Amino acid sequence: MRIRTRAFLLGLLPALLLATVLTAYHAYSRLTELEDTVNQQGMALARHLAASAEYGVLSGNRKDLLKLLDDAINEPGVKSTLLVWPDGTRLARGEPAGKMPPLNQAGLWQTGERSWFAYPVML
Repeated sequence: MRIRTRAFLLGLLPALLLATVLTAYHAYSRLTELEDTVNQQGMALARHLAASAEYGVLSGNRKDLLKLLDDAINEPGVKSTLLVWPDGTRLARGEPAGKMPPLNQAGLWQTGERSWFAYPVML
């Protein structure tokens, strides 16, 4: 290899390596930031749904609760909604829930590609 080619590679390879490392770092940080944003939006929607369902749960008005669940389904990224009474009775809309994580407290669970957001209804 000629000296000119070696000098060119010596100047180019570190720059390419640095560009590759920085691209990977920025892509990873952006994806992490997007995941955090989705989790925050999911918890905010769960809190809002719990607060909106207080009267319907207290009065047992299933019609209003079903409308509330239907409205939540129209939000982007929401596949299903579910209200669970302390006795285990469920009121659901959307895709079937399948195996559910424990729902006795506020929280976030991830199973595969699905995220579950739970928030208790405070009466």
